[in-house]
Amino acid sequence: MKDRIPAITVLMPVYNGGSHLRASIESVLSQTHNDFEFLIVDDGSTDESPAVVASYTDPRIRLISMGTNAGLSRALNEGLAQAAAPLIARQDADDLSEPTRLSRQLDYMRVNAATGLLGTQATAISPDGAPTGTVRRCQAPGSIRWFSMFDNPFIHTSTMFRAHAAREAGGFNPAYDPFSQDYDLWCRIMEHHAAANLPEALVRYRVTETSITGALGAGGGSTEYQRKFARIVSELAARQTRRVLGPEAVSDSEIPLLAGLAVGLEAAVLPMFLALFERLLAAYCLRFGACDAEDFRRTIAAQFDALAIRLNPVTRRSAVAVSKHVARHHADLLTSISWSRMLALLLLGSAGRERLARWKRRQPALAKN
Repeated sequence: MKDRIPAITVLMPVYNGGSHLRASIESVLSQTHNDFEFLIVDDGSTDESPAVVASYTDPRIRLISMGTNAGLSRALNEGLAQAAAPLIARQDADDLSEPTRLSRQLDYMRVNAATGLLGTQATAISPDGAPTGTVRRCQAPGSIRWFSMFDNPFIHTSTMFRAHAAREAGGFNPAYDPFSQDYDLWCRIMEHHAAANLPEALVRYRVTETSITGALGAGGGSTEYQRKFARIVSELAARQTRRVLGPEAVSDSEIPLLAGLAVGLEAAVLPMFLALFERLLAAYCLRFGACDAEDFRRTIAAQFDALAIRLNPVTRRSAVAVSKHVARHHADLLTSISWSRMLALLLLGSAGRERLARWKRRQPALAKN
């Protein structure tokens, strides 16, 4: 690897991830595209993780030791600093890449020189690896830019980005560990580079009780952990909205509303959120156009679907309110809304609605550590 520059650096931080690490490594080594270096950054693990990595003799693997637990962003920045390739593919130590993942992303990045950041869709899997659903993100640059004003438009473990774009943007910010250091960096990269998501599910994304997604989905909305998450997402969403639409796009009093699609929204403030959403949507379409594109329409429909299920409490009244709003303001989206889930919200009793809401909230959202 020292004699030539590989096409891709696969960057995988690990902290006490021994239980799934071997399967994750094997999924990288089994790629159909094999011109890569594989940087595994051990962030002070006290389990068998370093021994698992050391058991491999593949010359593409290089273990970097942080010595002590420095945190995800610092581990990623160390890997970013040592990466030799012009393209970096991220993978978490408990996730899996499909065999053609690197090949598909490399082909896209070679053809689309203006693209600095590229993600994919994902298959969600349980701790034992069983598929539990599909994690979808919008695909087109315009949809991604809009979505980024409310939520993270990329599945971190699926991303490939240009090394120079990430370095010029300043790398990962430890202030947003462990939740949203990726969301922050993606927004900074998108200031100067195009971004897209491939339509295929090219990674398998593991949700466990110790992952951020699992922890956020397990505890309702009352824990300090979740309050910190909501505060960080609100801050990043507001910053991105002002980048996209200008400094006056959202007032300080409206900032807490922006995170509603990612972390949930109190039903009492639903009218205020909907008014803000429509105002931002009108401003966005006026500035950028292309709001009638199919991917953009699907994105808006998915946002209303997420809103209905993430209201607190989830009641028939709140579901009706979202349905009426869609019918009144977005009649063209009526065929794109998940009416089976909306009907369930309307027909189920309060206990059934809460079970459905808990299940939906447990689906992968912004981040996983």
